[in-house]
Amino acid sequence: MKVRLILLSCALFVLPFSAQAQSFYELETIQVIELEFAESNWQDILAQYHAAGNGERLLATAVINGITFDSVGVRYKGNSSYNVPSEKKPLNIKLDYVLNQDYEGYSSIKLNNGFKDPSLCRETIGYWVLRHFMEAPQANYARVYVNGAYFGLYTSVESVNKSFAERRFESDKDNPFFKGDAEPAPPPPSCPPAQPGATLNYLGDEQACYETHYEIESDTGWNELIQLCYAIEAEHSLAPMRMETDRFLWMSVFNSLTVNLDSYLGSITHNYYLFRRDNGRFVPVIWDLNECFGGFNQLSSGMPLSISDMQQLSPDANKDLPGKPLLDLLLNEQRYRKMYYAHYRAMLEHFFTNGAYLAKAEELQALISQAVQDDPNALYSFSDFEDNLYQSVNITGPGGNPFSIVGLHELMDARTSYLQSTPEWQVTAPQLGNFQPSAYAAMPGEQLWISIETQEADSCWLLYRYSSAEDFSMLSMYDDGNHQDGAAGDGIFGTSVNMGNTGLQFAFYGENAEAGTFLPYNATFAYYELGIASDIAINELMASNTTTQADQDGEFDDWVELYNNTSQLVSLEGYHLSDDESDLQKWTFPAGAQIEAQGYLIVWLDKDETQQGLHANFKLSADGEALFLSDPDGNLLDGVQFGAQLTDYAYARCPNGSGSFSILSPTFQASNETACLTDTREASEEEAWQFYPNPVSGSLYWQAPQGAQYPLKIRLSDLQGKLWLEQTINAAEGSLPMQDLPTGMYLLFIEGKREPVKLVVLKL
Repeated sequence: MKVRLILLSCALFVLPFSAQAQSFYELETIQVIELEFAESNWQDILAQYHAAGNGERLLATAVINGITFDSVGVRYKGNSSYNVPSEKKPLNIKLDYVLNQDYEGYSSIKLNNGFKDPSLCRETIGYWVLRHFMEAPQANYARVYVNGAYFGLYTSVESVNKSFAERRFESDKDNPFFKGDAEPAPPPPSCPPAQPGATLNYLGDEQACYETHYEIESDTGWNELIQLCYAIEAEHSLAPMRMETDRFLWMSVFNSLTVNLDSYLGSITHNYYLFRRDNGRFVPVIWDLNECFGGFNQLSSGMPLSISDMQQLSPDANKDLPGKPLLDLLLNEQRYRKMYYAHYRAMLEHFFTNGAYLAKAEELQALISQAVQDDPNALYSFSDFEDNLYQSVNITGPGGNPFSIVGLHELMDARTSYLQSTPEWQVTAPQLGNFQPSAYAAMPGEQLWISIETQEADSCWLLYRYSSAEDFSMLSMYDDGNHQDGAAGDGIFGTSVNMGNTGLQFAFYGENAEAGTFLPYNATFAYYELGIASDIAINELMASNTTTQADQDGEFDDWVELYNNTSQLVSLEGYHLSDDESDLQKWTFPAGAQIEAQGYLIVWLDKDETQQGLHANFKLSADGEALFLSDPDGNLLDGVQFGAQLTDYAYARCPNGSGSFSILSPTFQASNETACLTDTREASEEEAWQFYPNPVSGSLYWQAPQGAQYPLKIRLSDLQGKLWLEQTINAAEGSLPMQDLPTGMYLLFIEGKREPVKLVVLKL
């Protein structure tokens, strides 16, 4: 029986900003890193380098998952984690220390030793949860071998550096970039009294007053940081112009919910980065999560928190301290406070109330169990490793003093119950339901109407932007009967917005006197998108082509595919392609260029017009940029802005010719439907998996083939690679809850099945 899963002809998808899907940080796979030092006393040398503090590295040969890298630079890193009474020090490996080399685009590898985390899950689970709500490092595990012998299991965490910022934020990597962590040093006498740490307090306009609190990672940017601090503490009305407020809200929610006190929330006020995007606004990146879930218990300068204190830590903690102006802004301003609690409820509900974090942690512990048992330099016993996921264990802390580390489940089970009993959880929050755009695709500048059904909402806003390089703006919606919202007072809100040059990205926020609610629940990190309508459409592009398709000279270059949505042959003579919105006529189609009715046309974007055929005078960047199509008069017809691309994958419309763009398998000069649709292989009824209904708006039901071996792991991700659901199934039939997922297309991966199943979640 052949099963065909049909994708609706609808250009509406929910998309996250990030599209990272690199195998080196695949969470369910243990990496293997082998280091070979020529010096037998390599540990003594690295210790000397660390003590000197000059960043010097020792040369080694590294073999990563079987691939050899010569002349890499290795050094110890860390402070407290370095001073553990063990040979297992945290490591920093720089692959391009001497040679220009990287592994899957990563040149810096950071390996942590699990300091103050007997469970070995705090970092991986913390970053896993966080990446559903904001940009954050990837993290997994690595078996490390030194000079042929197994040295230990490490946590491998993606480095937050200029390359990270460029990939994740689609911005110039040389923009102002700071680490909220600096070596303590006395400020000049002219500076005002200041709280220790990277507090974001405004300390006047003297740069030196900030240099003792922040470490600059860029060549310039102090003035921009000072302006940010002024907006946060002294002039709240300027905050939206200096910071992407929603990301700071998510950071604050995560720190509070997971009792991550070795952060901006706690007594030291550090462990985060600040990067200023091209849109002029700063975004935060949380760092160093080995002590989240209560591993660090110092909230302020007072006594350390007990386990009970941490379980009942108020979401409003430290909001009125003079050294926490960010919390003052977010928790004392009425609008931000409601948004903060909307995010708080969403994170709690989707990862903790339902036990998702614990199921994931149990899965990871099972994955690494043998590697932990085999670790000759483990910081903690294997029984501590097993126990600390659920209960407190006693370890030796800094200075040889005994220290108790709370269990993750012990903390979060009681914490979830406590939070649900607080007044903030007793409110009646708005419910946001079905929404309807007047069109799923429109021409640039065309007016669109968007309406949404609500319950218990007094006000509603459309959050919108035109590309992922921008921040979202808020546009009021109305329930007055005059904005294509139905009858006045019926709970349906409507508003109009113009289509942008490359599309429209949007989400919703509803509010009443007590609370607020976002749709999708993890907005604005996730959002909905409408595409451009054009007779001639940019249909597919590839910005990192190494083996997929060669041109007539055998060269694997960037390319774009155009599609003719009409039933008539169209002449493209005089039309233009460009990767620069300020110069739409960068390359012009030559005389005789045309595209057949409902046909495809390839243009090679290789900056080599001497070759035969259509070869443009510019290339695309695999790190992300934009592409535009305009008519002979310079009128914009279509455009697409894209982030970092995966090698030999296409960025293509789904449905073909009209839908939103997603990372898909390439369909060079052919319909994208072969990538948008999934055909199962020819199989007997006994062999085939069945999923229904599809599209789905509530529960998705499955029937497994006869002979399937249980338990089986399944994972659900969107087309951009973001993971939305993981579950282990133990029966031949059952159901999956899909009602909380935003509208869009998803990939369902089944353990042992080579091809994913594509599912459509629809709420219209």
